[in-house]
Amino acid sequence: MADKYALFIWPAYLVTGVVFAALIGLSLSHSRRWKRRYEELSGKAPADPAKKAAP
Repeated sequence: MADKYALFIWPAYLVTGVVFAALIGLSLSHSRRWKRRYEELSGKAPADPAKKAAP
């Protein structure tokens, strides 16, 4: 692992991993936001079992 390109390759892998993780996090965040917005506009109740009335 001590070849001349290791000083470039491993930080590049790290940056790529951080960017992928950020993209996944942002995608999930936006997905939740748009789902809530859709439920508000369509009048559908959120799918939260804690908010359902007990039988």
